[in-house]
Amino acid sequence: MTLKSCKQNCKRVNNQLEFYAMMRSGQHAIMHWIFAQIKEPIYFHNDILCHDGKKAYLDRGRWINVNSNPPIKTFPWYAYNMEDISIENIDEIKEKYREALYIVPPKRETKILIIRDPFNLFASRYRFFGRLNTIRVKSRKKRMPKTKRTNANSKVAWFDDRAFYRWKEYAKEALGETNFLGDKIVINYNHWFKHERYRKKISAKLGVNFSDEKLNFIPNNGYGSSFDTRNRNDDAQKMKVLDRWKRFGQHDMFKGFFNDHEMINLSLKLWPGLTKEVIKEMNLLTKKIRNEMGL
Repeated sequence: MTLKSCKQNCKRVNNQLEFYAMMRSGQHAIMHWIFAQIKEPIYFHNDILCHDGKKAYLDRGRWINVNSNPPIKTFPWYAYNMEDISIENIDEIKEKYREALYIVPPKRETKILIIRDPFNLFASRYRFFGRLNTIRVKSRKKRMPKTKRTNANSKVAWFDDRAFYRWKEYAKEALGETNFLGDKIVINYNHWFKHERYRKKISAKLGVNFSDEKLNFIPNNGYGSSFDTRNRNDDAQKMKVLDRWKRFGQHDMFKGFFNDHEMINLSLKLWPGLTKEVIKEMNLLTKKIRNEMGL
């Protein structure tokens, strides 16, 4: 069943989930953890706006939690995620791609914003960019330049000033300093990974029965983990996802990502302990600035 035929046959969507996250933020781990708790059939469209123009309307969706024939006229759940997309301009983007994003107006719509600390996020993006170019070279393809956008609609590269600005967009929204998405559930990936109590609160907000059935599952999306690929599948809790920054902590280029007072201040509000550790270990900012910030 294609998305086009879904539109032709589907008369009702009971629940629509919209995920907003930056690439390598742990979003796919969180999504599949949620999907496993829902149990009902879900039509899922990954990275729904990775293409622009006519390609944006191509069906790349698939059914989850379906053992035989999928629903036709009534969809219990429809879900999609947007990756690296601006949330400052989200109303304009959703209006432009309305026909791609919606099947029919849903009975209930839930927005979920996923945020990961900048140090581990950009370590993962830094690593993943290198892996992608290694794969391309082995396939005798030209290496990607550092300025190449992560997808057709993101307008950001893997680790450039545009990507750092995008992270700050998401962080401000997570902190409530902005409210471009309106009503939403914010999921802090670091807390989600570490704390069962936090995961239970998320399940309660979603109105699903809590389960950690898929907590250790590593999806295939994006070749799995930037560092471990899928080698830790079924054992994901043993991955060092909160220490990825240490891999590149003394790289001058990587350290240069974080010479941004606004980014540091936002990170301090969301992950104070980790941020202070990173500042100390990576020797970020000047001594004078650290003293002025009380660090």
